[in-house]
Amino acid sequence: MTIFTRHAKNRMRRDKIDQADAEDCIRNPDFARQQDAGKIEAWKSYQGGYLKVVYREEGGGSIVITVTLKKKRPTWAAN
Repeated sequence: MTIFTRHAKNRMRRDKIDQADAEDCIRNPDFARQQDAGKIEAWKSYQGGYLKVVYREEGGGSIVITVTLKKKRPTWAAN
């Protein structure tokens, strides 16, 4: 089960991103890394750029904190 915070929903509405696309980014990221406080940062190719989803695993599901569109791949990702 995936729960989207109010912030994430607002970003998705603003940038016209479907929940299915955000969930796909979580399940099948091109790049991912662990952040502080148990957060996970997932990136996936999306419409000529990248979709970045920050979430945390909790109680057998995911809580999506934010969803952002980026033009370039993450600098920390391997080439």
